Amino acid sequence: MSRKKRHEVGASFFGSIMPDLLFLTLGLGFIFSMILMINQGVKRQATVKQKVKLESLLSELESKAKKDADKLREHLAELNAERDRDASEREERADAANKFVKHTENIVQEIGEFQDRVRQTENALDKARTQARQLEGKLAKLRDARRVRLIFVVDTTASMADGINEIRSTLKAMSETMPAALTSFEVGVIAYRDGKLDVFSLREFGRDGAELKNLGEFLDGLEPVNGLTCIDLALKEAIKTLERSQNSGSDIIVLTADVGPGDIRPGYDATAGNALVGVVRRWANVDPESRRFLAFLTAPVIPDPIYKPHRPFFERLGSVTDKSRFSTRLASMFPIVFDASFPKE
Repeated sequence: MSRKKRHEVGASFFGSIMPDLLFLTLGLGFIFSMILMINQGVKRQATVKQKVKLESLLSELESKAKKDADKLREHLAELNAERDRDASEREERADAANKFVKHTENIVQEIGEFQDRVRQTENALDKARTQARQLEGKLAKLRDARRVRLIFVVDTTASMADGINEIRSTLKAMSETMPAALTSFEVGVIAYRDGKLDVFSLREFGRDGAELKNLGEFLDGLEPVNGLTCIDLALKEAIKTLERSQNSGSDIIVLTADVGPGDIRPGYDATAGNALVGVVRRWANVDPESRRFLAFLTAPVIPDPIYKPHRPFFERLGSVTDKSRFSTRLASMFPIVFDASFPKE
């Protein structure tokens, strides 16, 4: 077949099928359009369903979220309330702790104050004990001070007549009054003249006055006579008598004379006088609180050059201790001896 024929045959074929192809094409296009439209409608319908379903789901989620939010708020409220309770409890515990600390501090302070009071009480007790011991000591001293031993050393030469009479009245008055005021009252007398001693031994005088009669008889027998004195012998005997026994009270030597060692003639012996003052001072200063020396100078009232050198000897005897005394007044013998027997604190 020729090319032309083939061309014509082809053209005839295409011409015969073209309407069918066109129709088919249009039909297919419509079908595709319908399919597309249906597909879009299905899609729209599916979208609406999905939207409804989504909205329903969202509504459920929102409702659940609200519920969860409400529960969360309630939980938060509970947490806040619990926090407030905890804070309140912490504050209460803090207040309780502060009160406890304050209470403890108060207790510590009270303990400190109590300890101070205890120390003060102990100090007061110690002070009271010390005062009690001191008082006991004072009472003991007072009891001891009420024990008195008196030795009168008396010059009984002729020039001492007035002195002997004064001693007699003083001893009589003391013997009547002192025993009632003292626990123990002992009296002795040593009279000296011309190298000789007349001794009324140291003895207890009681309230019954039994010894007073004996003392009176001894004093009545002391008649002044002419002669030389032996004052050193008499004073040493007095000291020896007091040293024979211990005494817890007062020991008092009372010297009554008008001259010292050496007598009127040949005159005062300073060497003997100094030695005798030394003997008396050593005796007195063994216990100066309880040993006393009372020196009474009975020289004439009108100054006499003969007696003048003897006065310093008596003055020195009257100052051997702070509680010793010197006097020229026989009339003051009783109060001086009495004061010496009851020393003041």
